[in-house]
Amino acid sequence: GTDTIVTAATPIARGTTIRHDDVVMMTVPASPVTGKALHTTDKAVGSIAQHPIEAGQPLYAGSVGKAPTITTGDTVLDIAVANSVNALIPGDTISQEHNNEQPAACTLASQAMIMETKARQDGNSTEQNLLTVALDPQSAIRVMKAGESGAIIAVHR
Repeated sequence: GTDTIVTAATPIARGTTIRHDDVVMMTVPASPVTGKALHTTDKAVGSIAQHPIEAGQPLYAGSVGKAPTITTGDTVLDIAVANSVNALIPGDTISQEHNNEQPAACTLASQAMIMETKARQDGNSTEQNLLTVALDPQSAIRVMKAGESGAIIAVHR
């Protein structure tokens, strides 16, 4: 018999948000291995590749997720930011800037990957916009110290 499964139409890099054009349905010989692959594209499209996926490779539940995976050596940090987070999604890369009443902003982290966003609720001025980001430990220390003395903003890269 045969099985119809979801496969990568093109190579998909780890951390990439999977688009409809990135996947294709393929009919393959039925086997215990293909039986565990995704059988509909709706579980893949909009998800984030958890590892590099080669063109033609079947996608499994472990291949996709709602949040990116962090790189070895990075850490994850929750950060309150002064700007809106509504246009940012998990998998986006940002830099983090800090002003602290200086003439020019300084870059705290040149590359941080967004893991999750939490926007302030309308009308509630006590809540802050929060980002959960993956970044290197040295940048994390700079961000934590800066958060004690002034506003931090996220800049989409």
